[in-house]
Parts: sequence; structure tokens; C-alpha cells
Amino acid sequence: MNSPADSCGIAPPISIPVERWEYFIRHLRDRISQPSDSQPVTRCWRRGLLEKAITEVVSREKPVLKGTFPPAKEIIAHLVNLGWIRGVEVDSPKSTHTRAFYLVDMEAAPADHPNAWELLQAWDPDGIICYLSAVILHSLTSQRASHHHIAKRSRKPARVDQIEKQYERPPNQEKKSRAFRNPLGTLIFSYQGIPFYATKRTESRLVGVQKRIEGPRTQLRITTIEQTLLDTFFQPQACGGLSVVVEAWENGCSKLDQSRLALYLSKINNLDLIRRAGAMLEMVREPIKSNSLRTLLMRTREAIAITTLPSITLFPGVKGSDFNRGWGVETP
Repeated sequence: MNSPADSCGIAPPISIPVERWEYFIRHLRDRISQPSDSQPVTRCWRRGLLEKAITEVVSREKPVLKGTFPPAKEIIAHLVNLGWIRGVEVDSPKSTHTRAFYLVDMEAAPADHPNAWELLQAWDPDGIICYLSAVILHSLTSQRASHHHIAKRSRKPARVDQIEKQYERPPNQEKKSRAFRNPLGTLIFSYQGIPFYATKRTESRLVGVQKRIEGPRTQLRITTIEQTLLDTFFQPQACGGLSVVVEAWENGCSKLDQSRLALYLSKINNLDLIRRAGAMLEMVREPIKSNSLRTLLMRTREAIAITTLPSITLFPGVKGSDFNRGWGVETP
């Protein structure tokens, strides 16, 4: 006689024979338990992606499963009732307390919740965790998160020698075509009172990305320390503001790979960025140990010395109280 549940106690809906349900659960477990490049976090799933995974399993195994399986939403509801998965509520921009995620972890304690980085990567498995989220994850600041970011690469070319604009509210509020654009990006949801944003990053300026393993079912796609620090010049507000950014550089200089920093600066090929990086390294009094970084900085300084360039601020839109003449950069 068949047991009403499989070996893990996952009982089938009344409408599904036990044998077919056990077969389905085995294949679903294989599909949603192991991280991959397309799904780096499998402990936490975005609702729509979990529904898609269930539908794929049912469709692929249809010759064996036979008959009609309930819709993915009903299967999810059944798994929630059985305690195999647990809903995670977030506040969406359109409504509050939306069950947008599911924690797929039978061993999780009742007080166990996905962390911010799992939610970010679960929201966009192809996205890259960056800005303040990366600053915190790399332990470059002691400040708590005021927001989180995940980015998509964009192939739209960046304008030469121009740092990404900080968008401001247009003077004419009545023109809908010039609606306010949040400089932090698009609000996707809030969790425990903290907003989470999605943004697009110019591919040519996003050259340093790494995979970081945080657990057997959690792999994060995140900017490297060197890229994260360079991002503070592109988007200081998104990286936590002036005090956080300076702290990040003070803490990060001893952790970064100077040769890799030089490689990124060369790849991005933005003169103002090299000037800012050089001025920052001098401001935090970091000795230059890498030959490649030393050569890049020396050649840039020599080029600046024989060229008339307008002065720039260390961070876009942030006036400085000091002036580094060698780099032509105003510093805090």
C-alpha cells in the first residue's frame, strides 16, 4: 500500500496519485536545489521564477506524470501549507505586503529569513549586486544599509570623460515628459523598511564582477572590491554618501589588488576617473606598490602637467575644501 507522503513527508494534493507526485517532487527538488549560473541562489526564489521552474518540470516530465497537474500557483500553495517552502513578504511600490519571494529550505528555523543579498540575487539571477550593497558585503563600512542595489549590464556607450549624471527634479514639474528620475534607480520593493533598487550599468564601466559563495545554495554575482571602490566616484549617493565612501576607501586600500585596480582604470579609460582615483589614493596616503598602477598614475600626472584641464571635484556635485594641484581635483 502506498504511503500518503514521500520519504520527506511531502504529501500530494488529493487530485494527484502518490507515485506521480513523488516523481514530480524528486525532479522539482533537483531543479530548484542546486545553484547554477542561471539561478545562483536557490534557497530563496522570486515567485514568478519559482512558478516558471515548476511549470518547466511538469512540461518536461509530462510523459511520465501523465494527466493534468494543478497550476504552478496551486502547487506552491500546497507546498506552503505542508511547510516545505515559506512565503516571504515584501512591500512593493504598488501595494504593501506582497508575497514576492519564497524561502525554499525545510531546515530553516521559524525565525530564519533570507538576507538582503539573497533577495537581490533571487529578484534578478542575472543581475550584479553593487553600490552600497557591495560596500557592506565587502566589509568596507561600519554603517548599516540605507538601501540596496542590483544592476543589469547595458551596452549603451558611455560619453567620453563624463561621470554618470546625478538626476535632479526638473524645473518644470508640469511637463510629464520630464518626470522626476530617482538617482538611485527604480524602486522594486522594500523589505524590513529598507528600499531595494534596480538600475542599469554601462557595460564599459562595469569591468570587475566576481562570484561569491555564501553557502551551499547561495552564490552572489557582485562587483569586486576594486570595482566597488571605483563605483563610489560614479555614484557616491548610491554608495552611501560622502562619509561612507571615504570610509570605504580608507578600509579598502589595504584589501584591494593594486594591479587589478590599474587594469580596471585602463579598461574603463576615463581620464577624470583616473584623476579622482589618484587624488583619493593620495588623500588616504596609500603607498603605491604595484608597478602597473604606479606607471599609469605617473603617465597621467605627466599628461596633466602639460595640458590645461578644468578642475573637477573628487565626487560629482560635492564641493571640496582642499585642492590637489597635481591632479586638478577638489578634495573634502
